[in-house]
Amino acid sequence: MDPSISARRRLLIFAFDGASFDVIDPLLAAGELPNLSQLAHHGLRTEAFSTIPPATLPAWTTFLTAASPSQHGVADMFVPGEAGCYTIRPAGGHLRKLPTILEDLSRRGLSVGSVGVPGTWPPLALNGLCISGFDSPDSPMAKTASCHPHTLAPQLNALGGWRYGVTNESREGSSAALRLKDDLLADLDIRERVLTQLAGREPWDLFVFHLQAADTASHHCWTGFRQIIAQHPPGPQRDRALRACDDPVVAIYRRIDQLFGAVQRAFCNADARATRTLVVSDHGFGAAGGGAVYLNRWLAQNGLLRFRGGGARRLRSASRRGANAALRFAPAPWQRFAFSSLGKFRDGALFGAALNAARGSPVHFDHSAAFSFELDYAPSIWLNRTGTFVDGTLTEDRAGLLAHRIKRQLLNWRDPCGGRPVVKQVHLRSELGNAADQNCPDLVITPHTHADCRPSFLVSDGPGEALAVAPDQMASKTAGRGRGIPGTHRPEGVFLCAGSGIRRATIPALDLREAGAAIYPLIGLPPPPSLRTAVPTWLLPLLPHSCDDQPTANQIPVAAKPAYSASEEAILTRRLGDMGYLG
Repeated sequence: MDPSISARRRLLIFAFDGASFDVIDPLLAAGELPNLSQLAHHGLRTEAFSTIPPATLPAWTTFLTAASPSQHGVADMFVPGEAGCYTIRPAGGHLRKLPTILEDLSRRGLSVGSVGVPGTWPPLALNGLCISGFDSPDSPMAKTASCHPHTLAPQLNALGGWRYGVTNESREGSSAALRLKDDLLADLDIRERVLTQLAGREPWDLFVFHLQAADTASHHCWTGFRQIIAQHPPGPQRDRALRACDDPVVAIYRRIDQLFGAVQRAFCNADARATRTLVVSDHGFGAAGGGAVYLNRWLAQNGLLRFRGGGARRLRSASRRGANAALRFAPAPWQRFAFSSLGKFRDGALFGAALNAARGSPVHFDHSAAFSFELDYAPSIWLNRTGTFVDGTLTEDRAGLLAHRIKRQLLNWRDPCGGRPVVKQVHLRSELGNAADQNCPDLVITPHTHADCRPSFLVSDGPGEALAVAPDQMASKTAGRGRGIPGTHRPEGVFLCAGSGIRRATIPALDLREAGAAIYPLIGLPPPPSLRTAVPTWLLPLLPHSCDDQPTANQIPVAAKPAYSASEEAILTRRLGDMGYLG
């Protein structure tokens, strides 16, 4: 590091959702990512470990605040329904209890632009601009309520708009992968136009933008990419295969690299000052395989949950099939009308019942000690506490004892066919710092992986085997969301950084709190004493700005923001359903 270089730098941050070195490294070797190659070969490289669970909204909020989910308050994609109902509603940036690093830098006089980062609704009042991420209730694209300043909205529309929910991820069939790829590529064309205009319109001190496309492609098309890698060992043969193929994951990464290069050039051309670039992902990816897990069936087998009678189960199963068919085949305007109509019921009873029916949830709650919402991206278990749920059956003392018992049983759970463990880790709510937060599950599960495959966690439609083969997932490269999908989140994300004064090095792994804290030395300013996480001491010598004052105090909490309205909750629920988060 050249100590003579002035500390202050401009910083471009690419929030690369779902990016994985398992994809980036083979494509770098094949010469398919020339713009990312500049960072990988001339700067800092390591893995950025995600949150528990590795989910988009808590992960990006952790990066933006350099704080853990228990500290910033956004621990999952969903929180329980109101008034102790056994349903879920969307989480969002309105739940965040701490200010973001972007807001801190803006208050210190830096010009800051933020585009599309999840967890930024309502839009941040920055010294610059902010377009909220997909936790915005605007539909189908960002409108005035998602933009700061509000006058940005018409300019955004003139460039093609910023869409939320680009493609319906519930689609299935042989043409699903092609349609998915076409939808994503067409949307990336529009996003490039928007981002290059915004990044180059003024000399930003900090500009951060988010892209979701790699995450979406990896969820649905991971099998095809994995087969290419498995068939060709590293070397010229694999490089030729990757250059020649039109696999959706490869095609999306290629296009994202082109877009990233265009935004980087626009950002650098806007000002002659020295710049740095950071690429970070919220989590990585790996394969699904090895069958399906049904947590509510497991709880029933262990005497902790009771399912409703056969007639009710059949009705709910039929309702679920009908709802899923509507998600796959109904025109988007019909879907929006149905969800917004249900959302008018503010007490949540009808909307919650419809949502549970669509998900096939036949649990007899007033006869159950524990249950799961059975969300594939974040397997977890809730204890049916009397102070939390309307039909609760457990006192706090009994719940605490039962949590430890369930943890032991999960860790001892074995696949009867091969004797392999099903669960790798179980985190109690208290172990994650969320002991008093009733919006958090009591036990969060990390699945065991075998040969880099983890099972899918699917919705129980009644009693049955807790472990089973997931035929849709095994037979198809692109099974629809909710039925076992080829690609699943992994905690190992991406951290790449290069630019003025930074030398090439491989550094120890970071977590997303540390990755967020690194923004300060990268931009050349000391972090505030209130920051929750210190920049690791081993990282400081590699960065151009050394800060002797390590954070010690708590960040100042932010004022509570308005919650979603009933209709907004319905829009977000439908969007997250399209994105597959409802399992």
